Amino acid sequence: MEPIDFEKDPAGGQLVVTGSVTNAKGNYGISLKRTTQEKTFPVPVQGAQVTLHDDQGQQELLQEQEKGVYQSKGLIQGQPGGTYEVEIVLADGTTYRSRPETMPTAIGKDSAYYEVAKREKVSDSGVLFEDQVLEVYADTQLPENAPSLYLKWNVETVYSVTTIIYNPLGTEITYCYFYNYPNAQGIHLFNSQELPVGSVLKKQFLGFREIDYSFLERHYFNVIQTSLTPGAYDYWSQVGELSNRTGSVFDTPPGLVTGNVYNVEDANEPVLGYFEATLVDTTRFFLTRSDIPFNIGATCPCTSLFLNQPNFPFPIGSLCPCTACDELPGVRLDPPSYF
Repeated sequence: MEPIDFEKDPAGGQLVVTGSVTNAKGNYGISLKRTTQEKTFPVPVQGAQVTLHDDQGQQELLQEQEKGVYQSKGLIQGQPGGTYEVEIVLADGTTYRSRPETMPTAIGKDSAYYEVAKREKVSDSGVLFEDQVLEVYADTQLPENAPSLYLKWNVETVYSVTTIIYNPLGTEITYCYFYNYPNAQGIHLFNSQELPVGSVLKKQFLGFREIDYSFLERHYFNVIQTSLTPGAYDYWSQVGELSNRTGSVFDTPPGLVTGNVYNVEDANEPVLGYFEATLVDTTRFFLTRSDIPFNIGATCPCTSLFLNQPNFPFPIGSLCPCTACDELPGVRLDPPSYF
């Protein structure tokens, strides 16, 4: 692993490439951004030509779905043991390529679970108090036939919100889905040098989620384990060390850490981010309000339309009389397949 200079503060202008090919069926995305000045978010890079290649001679041109985000249509599907790379041609003709990544063939087997706990928190007024949280853990069985194994875990939560609004034209019911990432404060990694093959990693803490209105309806926790290449493991180790200093992996672009993408004509240009080929496995569980051992109330996540009308009927089964959830930021209206 090459050392990283944490004091380095570039003036901006570096290309940031993030994306992956996995064994999961579907479409793959590549994000292109450009760093700006200190402590500002990168800006999307539009109008590029992004092509995905595999070791079978196939290639697929990705389409720009939104600003700076390029997505495949499923022509190439990732396979364990397959090798993949990406070519990027910017609007000005500058060409970048990733070094080939060969998808691992082995991964651990997770058993995910939760515990309700208390954590200290400071209020806006500076008062220290205890908050009820749900902590996520996993026990992981390591494979017997993988002496070289590099793993990473992420936790994704998805919860539903239903709003019921009464108006002169009738009842309006809206179903919404929200995604959250409680593991934003760190990166959880493992390499096989830490334990012998066939061992079990016990009670790995992977993140926590405050217990609030989001548990009034079904609330899923997706524990996503990825098997990495050695290069990707080194990259995420550096990003993890950087995030420990900055507070979150989302506060800074993958953040002054160069990866496996390079400028074809200028090998000295620093390119941030990493293009990965990873083996992925997801373990999932869900909770509802009946699983929470205390009353979580019914705090509405949106602005009430009728708080000043005390005679307004409060319908049984609804969260509260409020604006439709589809007006909230980050909402998705299509439910995940497992809902």
